Formats: sequence, C-alpha cells, structure tokens
Amino acid sequence: MRKIHKGSEPPNLTAWKKKNPHRRYSQLPEDMRRVIREYALKEKFYICAYCCQNRRY
Repeated sequence: MRKIHKGSEPPNLTAWKKKNPHRRYSQLPEDMRRVIREYALKEKFYICAYCCQNRRY
C-alpha cells in the first residue's frame, strides 16, 4: 500500500472557485474537470482506489 500525500488543488480550480463562489461542481466546464481528474490520478500514482489497478492511459 502506498501512502498518499494530499497536495493542493489545481490553481485554475482555485481561480474558478474564487470567480464563481456560488457555482457547483456540476457547473464546471469539461476541460476543468479533466484537469482535476489528472491531478487526482497523479496524486494517487494512477492507481484506482477500488480495484488497485493502474489507471494510466
């Protein structure tokens, strides 16, 4: 098992939240969601939390 050190959120997400304080995740643009997903995958070494399989593709 690998220890995961939580990093900070993507800078463009921080800026989006500051600019849109009352918006929800469902209102994020698709490109922003891809950035968040990539940050999360890198943080978890591209390993799925459920099946422990490598998710790099």
